[in-house]
Amino acid sequence: MAHCAQIVLVRSGQRSVLRIAGRFDFDAHPEFIKCLQAAVADRESSELVVDLAQVDYLNSSGLAMLLLMRQKALAVRKTAVLENPSAAARLWLDKARFGQALQPG
Repeated sequence: MAHCAQIVLVRSGQRSVLRIAGRFDFDAHPEFIKCLQAAVADRESSELVVDLAQVDYLNSSGLAMLLLMRQKALAVRKTAVLENPSAAARLWLDKARFGQALQPG
């Protein structure tokens, strides 16, 4: 049985926050894209945020989705931010030198 990430899109003021819990890998792609498209389309938000506090696994597929989020945000002139990376997420973000692409908070 696959353990997929749970992704929830929450609006908080000017921010569209994608909260991810569990495994953030290729199996999370369909749900992530659905939430990302809704966040990009939200004209009231100026910032796309991915909250990684509850991520217990992250791999290169998850990293690719984060880069896609950055690309989509820039295309519509929104800021892309990573927040609260868990220890597991921080490990992969550091290995991939994501501080240069997205600023983890």
